[in-house]
Amino acid sequence: MSRTKAGRSLLTFAIATFPLINVLADWNKTHVFNPAWPPHARFHAADMSVIVWSVSAIAIWLLWRRSTEPGLGTKVAMLMALVLWSPFLYVTLLVPGTSLWVSGTPPAAAPRIAGMIVEPQVVLAILFLLLTAWGYRLARSSAA
Repeated sequence: MSRTKAGRSLLTFAIATFPLINVLADWNKTHVFNPAWPPHARFHAADMSVIVWSVSAIAIWLLWRRSTEPGLGTKVAMLMALVLWSPFLYVTLLVPGTSLWVSGTPPAAAPRIAGMIVEPQVVLAILFLLLTAWGYRLARSSAA
C-alpha cells in the first residue's frame, strides 16, 4: 500500500470512528432518549449527530474522490477530523458547568493517573488527533 493510501486510510478511520462512537454513546437513554432532558436539548443532541454523520461522510468522500487537487481534499478532511475530535480538549473550559461525565461528576471509580482523574473521552480524542496527524503526514509525504 502506498504512503498516500495508508495516510488516507488512517484519516478515514479517525473520521469514520467518530459517528460510530456518537451512535453508541449518545443514541441511548443517557442522551437522545433521556426523559429527564428537555425536548429541545434532545433535539440538539440528535441534530448534532446528523451534522457529525454528514460532515464525516463529506470528509471521507473528499479523501477518496478523483480530483485534480487531491491534496486539498486531504487537507480539508484532516481539518474536519480536527474539528470533530478537538472539542473534547476545550469545550468544558469554554462553557462553565459542562462535564464530560454523564452524571456531571466523575464516579468514585474514575480512572486516575498520579492521583489525577483521567477522562476517557479526552484520552480517546488525543489518540484520534495523533492518528489524524499521522495519517495527514503520510498522505502528504508522497504528494510532496
